[in-house]
Amino acid sequence: MLLIDFIKFFPSIMEPQGINREVDVKHCFHCHGDTVFYCHVCRQDLCQGCKEIHTISLDTKRHNVTVYRMKYNYLLNQELCLKHPNQKYEMFCESCDIPICINCMEHRAHQTIDFRTACETKRQQNKETKINIECKTLYEIGVLSAGFERDVNYDVRLFKKDIHDTLLAVVTKSQRLNDLIESILTDFNYKHRCLLQKFKITRYIETIQHYESRYELFANRPVQFLRLIKKTSIPQIQNTPKLSQHTVSFLSLGISLRDIMQLFCEIKVIKKGKRQVRNDRLLKLLLHPILKNSITVASVARYHHISLATSDRIWVSDDKNNLVLTDTATDNRIHFVPDSCGSCNGFHTVNTDDELIYITKNCRINKLSKDVQTTTEFIKRTSSHWEPQCVYYSPSTGFTLVGHWMWNLGENKDIGKVTWHSTNGQLERTIPYDNIDQTLLSYPCYITENQNGDVIVSDYLRGVVVMKRDGRYRFTYTGPSSESKLEPCGICTDALSNILVCDGRTKTVQLINKDGQFLSNLLTTESPGLEKKFIPWSIGYALETHLLWVGSGSRFPNNSLLRYRHITRHHNQ
Repeated sequence: MLLIDFIKFFPSIMEPQGINREVDVKHCFHCHGDTVFYCHVCRQDLCQGCKEIHTISLDTKRHNVTVYRMKYNYLLNQELCLKHPNQKYEMFCESCDIPICINCMEHRAHQTIDFRTACETKRQQNKETKINIECKTLYEIGVLSAGFERDVNYDVRLFKKDIHDTLLAVVTKSQRLNDLIESILTDFNYKHRCLLQKFKITRYIETIQHYESRYELFANRPVQFLRLIKKTSIPQIQNTPKLSQHTVSFLSLGISLRDIMQLFCEIKVIKKGKRQVRNDRLLKLLLHPILKNSITVASVARYHHISLATSDRIWVSDDKNNLVLTDTATDNRIHFVPDSCGSCNGFHTVNTDDELIYITKNCRINKLSKDVQTTTEFIKRTSSHWEPQCVYYSPSTGFTLVGHWMWNLGENKDIGKVTWHSTNGQLERTIPYDNIDQTLLSYPCYITENQNGDVIVSDYLRGVVVMKRDGRYRFTYTGPSSESKLEPCGICTDALSNILVCDGRTKTVQLINKDGQFLSNLLTTESPGLEKKFIPWSIGYALETHLLWVGSGSRFPNNSLLRYRHITRHHNQ
């Protein structure tokens, strides 16, 4: 009792003034929110909101973000065994793929590991799936959901208008159809009566003809003629049956059963399918591109062409027959192709199997396997007049597009064409030299394809020539204005179907939309990472990471491949 009284009498001694009784929690790295998650790559504590932004950002979307307790590999609850409720799971049977406790004797002869190790192994196996769900699936679902909310009012108004117009059309056509059906039902025996009348008329004509012949026969025999008149009676012909006004209208219009069926077929229900998320709802252009990093490729002085193999591998070539496969993470050279055609520009590409397709010195087109061990001839040269200058593999169709050049002595000019080849290298079609204007292309040096299916050719003499997949001409881009003159080099397209082309004359990377409208000079000599000697010559876009690779065609010390971010995701849906 004395101790309790002492505490009550001197409260200030036991609890000093100014001490907060609330427990201080760990705050987010970016804001003052409570820590819920942890990024193992950035080593940052994240709250719920910052975690969502972290997984949406293209720069950090593939980071390993887990709940904070997994920073220490902590298992919050140890579950009880189903067979032995008084025991907790401590081991994992790899043979049966189930957790076990120490009393699960039937698994003793099986291969078992620690339960915590098994959880971590399973977690690593499903890591890629988890990242794809967080950084892609959930984000796209959110965009679709926002699109539904944004479009619901407009769609409802549009739907009501469509229903109103359709009802009016149905009422009009149904009334017309009803009138026609009533006419047909009212006069349904019209055809039968007409046939009967026709039969009577035929009999009457036969009688008249018989009477006429008898009359002529007995013309000089008055007695026999009078007897004939007395015995023969001329049948009376009934009047033609009266038709209703609807039937007369029906017959005068010449409406047949096919016309009636067409009335039913004019109103159609169009199935639009599932709503698909569009790239313009997911991505947007940055005001200014951001330099992310750069790499230096050994033995390559000028970067004349880039082919992206995987997220960490890239093929780079110059004008000195150097074609090199490089690891972008370590800058180490993996493979060198000795027979490449350095005189060409966009002479190599990578297919979906990570195989390299390239033009050789003797104008053949070879294919190098993914393990860079096997080289086979893919497309043979069939004409000594045409020289292949550039190749591109189309992931959407599986075709390989080849740009050719030829000097026409008769017309004293350059002529170009594009050929499509199947997966086994067989020629499928040639555009445009065979069936379109022969002067559409002159000197194709790079070729690519857009998200909307357009084929885009960087023609050194004509500009950026764009045509549809079937060869129909769309437009030619020659610069931001009619007075400008473009010297196109490397070319690529991004996820928004924009076209990016390197201009050797102005030392810029120009951005145009899919219809050829100039948007901006994306990169200039004033952009971060570029120097006055830097001439943008090669360019490549990684669809997986949405990063832009740019290489210079000029040779200067410490020449590097630069990687930029010019596209980002929408954060506010």
